[in-house]
Amino acid sequence: PTFAIVEDPAEADAFALAHGYPIVVKRAHGFGGAGVAMCANAADIAVAFHAFLKPQPLDLGEAPARLLVQEHVPGRVYYYLSTAWQGRLVAGYASEKVVAHPHPTGPPTVTRHFRSPQLRAVAESLAAGFGISGHFFVEFIVPEGTDRPLVLEINRRITPGSHRGSLRNVDHWAALLAAMNGTKSPTRSDFDDGEETRDGVHVAHHEV
Repeated sequence: PTFAIVEDPAEADAFALAHGYPIVVKRAHGFGGAGVAMCANAADIAVAFHAFLKPQPLDLGEAPARLLVQEHVPGRVYYYLSTAWQGRLVAGYASEKVVAHPHPTGPPTVTRHFRSPQLRAVAESLAAGFGISGHFFVEFIVPEGTDRPLVLEINRRITPGSHRGSLRNVDHWAALLAAMNGTKSPTRSDFDDGEETRDGVHVAHHEV
């Protein structure tokens, strides 16, 4: 999505007036939807700036001076849960956010896991381009009425649900260890065509 790095609410409001409300405001470091705000007007932007420019433990002593603003794109949110070694993707699979809590910016509480060559190709390109070693995941949004994924962010860490891959023999940790040791991976690198699973916790007032 169209984005800008801004220093104050006035810049964010100008971005919104140019691209349309609502917009998404994000701080540099966050987790589980914290540090992300959907802003429908200038008042919402002011609230977000007041909250997000405060020092947080995740900042490691470097409080943010600027925030990211993005055009809001309605659509479905997907992830590609990935593990790479020296720029080569060694394990990964796609995941769809089916239910989020709190809605809509919170972490997924119900997810659908499946094979997606399209999302994998993006993750492979990012791993190669940045020379990534370790666990990471890419967050996408697929705009309504299209099948073209847009990258929202790249997170250089595991997701809370990454361990579930081992239950389906797509074990990120086993694949990484094998790659580090130069041995054959004991696990699959992806789901099979047509394979799909769903897991999570259903939260009150959401419907699946």
